[in-house]
Amino acid sequence: MMTYIQTEPLTREPFAPFGDVIEYRGESLGNNQGRCRKYPALGVIQAGGASAVNAHLFLQAEAIQLPCRLQVLERHPIGSQMFMPVNKEPYLIVVASGDSQPDLSTLRCFIASHGQGIVYHPGVWHHPLLAMSDKSEFLVADPADVGKNLEEVFMSEQNIFVRK
Repeated sequence: MMTYIQTEPLTREPFAPFGDVIEYRGESLGNNQGRCRKYPALGVIQAGGASAVNAHLFLQAEAIQLPCRLQVLERHPIGSQMFMPVNKEPYLIVVASGDSQPDLSTLRCFIASHGQGIVYHPGVWHHPLLAMSDKSEFLVADPADVGKNLEEVFMSEQNIFVRK
């Protein structure tokens, strides 16, 4: 049997149990002697006791085609993980609730657009990056020295697909 989950627009309220949405909102402040605008405190990266946060670039993402079969869910139990697109290409965010295992009945799929980024709360089950364009590029940040901050559950037994 196949199960499908529908995409839904990424907005702050429905995504709040899983993390923060990073997008222009609220008042901006003049910064750097007025040469740019700052939108402060858009998301919180919880470093789980790390002394530093790593910044990574994810380039040349391979685009998925819908419907897309979900293959693995992962979580970072100690610290947050942030994804911020360098360009404005849309991408999918698949999340689920659950403690030691993901609760597949809670799967949700959000579609990010217009340069929206996200910060996963520590311990949130999510699918690895699902780019919708080969042009997608991301700045990713996560704790630098917190030990094993990755748990994975492979979904080879399930036939769960995302569709628009």
